[in-house]
Amino acid sequence: MRNDIKNKKIDKNLIGLEQDIITIQCFDRLKTKGRPKYKLNEIGISIIDRLSNLLCTKEEIAYILGVSIDVLENSVNKDIFNEAHKKGMQGGKVRLRSSQFKMAEKSHTMAIWLGKQYLGQKDIVETDNTKEIVDEIQIAFATKMMKEKSTGIHLHQKV
Repeated sequence: MRNDIKNKKIDKNLIGLEQDIITIQCFDRLKTKGRPKYKLNEIGISIIDRLSNLLCTKEEIAYILGVSIDVLENSVNKDIFNEAHKKGMQGGKVRLRSSQFKMAEKSHTMAIWLGKQYLGQKDIVETDNTKEIVDEIQIAFATKMMKEKSTGIHLHQKV
């Protein structure tokens, strides 16, 4: 790549940058025998943290950084990447939960949904009258049997 691109400072808004500029700024090139490896630097870790905070997937992060997932999960980057991604995802979940609770103050639908998700609340009304129903069925059956015995006619048969 060109030297003027390599020396360019990081832009805080990465969305408008060309893909190769982002890639150069996020990785340090390690000299190894054979093909060089790219190691995430502080800028790359910071970007991964911010993107994960927006709940971006690993595939989306790799796309934005201009590399494959294999580069992010190679032996050099695996631990660093997974730690930054996990930390960012947790922050994103906290932000999402916070905004959901704010919405629940205004929307009863959101409050109901949160109650179902976190408090185990249900829409189904559970009744404990099964014993009463069974008793009623048994009484009805016993009454029918007594009538059949006393009359000698089976009630389920046609006369």
